[in-house]
Amino acid sequence: MRRIFAGALAVILSAVIATPTLAVVSGSEVIDAATSKPWVASIWFAENEDSLTDPQYLCTGSLIQQDIVLTAAHCILDTGFYFVRLQSDTLSSSSPMIQVSSTWKNPRYTSTKFVNDIGLLMLAKPVLVPTMPYVKATQSAALSKVKNFEIYGWGSNQDEQLATYLRKAKLSLQTTAAKKIYGSKYFNATTMIAAGTYIKNERIYSGGCRGDSGGPLVAKINGIETIVGVTSWGSRNCNLSRPTVFTKLSYYSKDVELGLATVRKSAVSSNRIPIENISPPRVSGSYLAGGVVTCDTGTWSSNVTSVTVRWTSPYEVYGSTNKTIAVRNPSLYGTTYTCVVTAKSAYSSVSVTAASTFYAPPVVSSAPLILGLYNGVQTAIGTQGRCSSYFYGTITSTTYEWFLSSTANYVAATAQSVGSGASLTITEDIRVRATSGENYLHCVATAANSSGSTSSSSSVALAFAFVSNSER
Repeated sequence: MRRIFAGALAVILSAVIATPTLAVVSGSEVIDAATSKPWVASIWFAENEDSLTDPQYLCTGSLIQQDIVLTAAHCILDTGFYFVRLQSDTLSSSSPMIQVSSTWKNPRYTSTKFVNDIGLLMLAKPVLVPTMPYVKATQSAALSKVKNFEIYGWGSNQDEQLATYLRKAKLSLQTTAAKKIYGSKYFNATTMIAAGTYIKNERIYSGGCRGDSGGPLVAKINGIETIVGVTSWGSRNCNLSRPTVFTKLSYYSKDVELGLATVRKSAVSSNRIPIENISPPRVSGSYLAGGVVTCDTGTWSSNVTSVTVRWTSPYEVYGSTNKTIAVRNPSLYGTTYTCVVTAKSAYSSVSVTAASTFYAPPVVSSAPLILGLYNGVQTAIGTQGRCSSYFYGTITSTTYEWFLSSTANYVAATAQSVGSGASLTITEDIRVRATSGENYLHCVATAANSSGSTSSSSSVALAFAFVSNSER
């Protein structure tokens, strides 16, 4: 859903005369902006991690380097997350939202007087999009001769309707009008440009309205289209007969150069990209008396500055911030260990919960019972024996193995496997081996859960009727 974020549009100057500039009034639409003006950026903002999937439209900007967007200082808030969209035909195009890794605003910017209104956004990665040059201090003389400009913006029109297409308008220099209307208290021709085109029949100026803050004012400098101003402020009512005021870039070009160095350094020291959990936290360990349970904090994005752990269950470890917890009283029927991992960066904090339930290994209640086969009682090929096990505790699986050996006591090293599963059918091979001395049949039952397994065995002495050679 396209919305304008209200936080950046608070009244900055007199309630009567000025607010941050909004968007292009009485202009025209640029329906091929993705190709003709790919460098004009729409700037989007999410207040917190919960709103990352639905950022709100905030301001307009201009791509001046492959990873730098120029905008207004009043578009840059102290908290939250920024995204930029470029190469767009419409405000709601499918062009990707590019994350912003750091921001800079002129340290001399003041919202009370609305001066020094210049800022930068650094993209998380460079883009293959044409950039736009901006005027330098050395071009001040050339700029002083310019009388005609063009404004671009993604904001609302004079009816307060949010843009579908990028809007533009041709403007002319309005220094005299600005001095008269705004007075020297607010308008300074040294640091600002006033521009607009007065539409006499409609008694309004074409220029800025809601949502265009930070956008470019463009003019030809020595025959080259150049950004000469950044949309800054204007009248509260878009229909009033007042020109739009822009930050004069020729005056601030040195500030921009310093800002470029600062915003690149901030991308390392104060990164604004939302924290990403790459691999989730996990609780693991040995749930035996004297064992330990560990909260593995997982893997996080490189802009994370700290990762902390806090256990919330069981009760005896509640509030602990140690990654490893000693097991005190393992329960046969399970104990859930829960840890909350919190990762923080300069602008973000994300918590992820991990939990695992651990059990003490099953306990033998009594030895397995072999049914259908009896000690010393003659049996026949095809007879089926069944094994029933007796354990208590939490059991996630029970397996059965059958072995033959020459002793009544089961010894794994000397026993030979003859089958698996809860039941076993007597075969000719078992009869032959039993009559050859391996006449003890063992059932080994094993109960298991996540903490381990426990085995128990029983045996029965097999007996078979004598078989003559002719019967064989």
